[in-house]
Amino acid sequence: MPSELYVQEVRSGSRATRVTETVSSLFAFLPWVEPEVVPIPSTHHDRPIYSRVYTPSGGASGKRPAVMFVHGAGYLQNSHLGWSGYVREFMFHTLLTQKGYVVLDMDYRASAGYGRDWRTAIYRDMGTPELEDMEDGVKWLTEHKNVDPKRIGVYGGSYGGFMTFMALFKKPDLFACGAALRPVTDWAHYNHH
Repeated sequence: MPSELYVQEVRSGSRATRVTETVSSLFAFLPWVEPEVVPIPSTHHDRPIYSRVYTPSGGASGKRPAVMFVHGAGYLQNSHLGWSGYVREFMFHTLLTQKGYVVLDMDYRASAGYGRDWRTAIYRDMGTPELEDMEDGVKWLTEHKNVDPKRIGVYGGSYGGFMTFMALFKKPDLFACGAALRPVTDWAHYNHH
């Protein structure tokens, strides 16, 4: 659920009182998918790649299709137990799971919140460490979520669009398809008016 505001006196034992009610009863009624956060083993680093996984309910009669979402900015953190800053994508991921897709959202190397070495792993090598992490994500999906490796798509916007292009051009057999939304295609002009 989205964050709400509470007030509480600054003294031991005081109770918090809710101030806002931002979601409608219709929104609360909808069957939103609650993602789980999983540590995916890395084949290139001694630490796991924390990821959100949206899993369809019910058993599948065969191998499932999957979609990998690549968050933007490169340095965001999206795999946490809170409301996603990607509200539209969260709704889309719920729709995809209702259609039988598994959705994976990774905090690949360069994502914030994992320390200096994780954050600077892409220095002068943008697009390579993150793609290695995405490969580990595809492997994990096929081994742990009954996903068909030939039916995995990838999408993202901004830096996620850049990474979608990197995946499709550098590892053309890794994903069946991809959608690069508002991608960064020329870093010489990034943030330039």
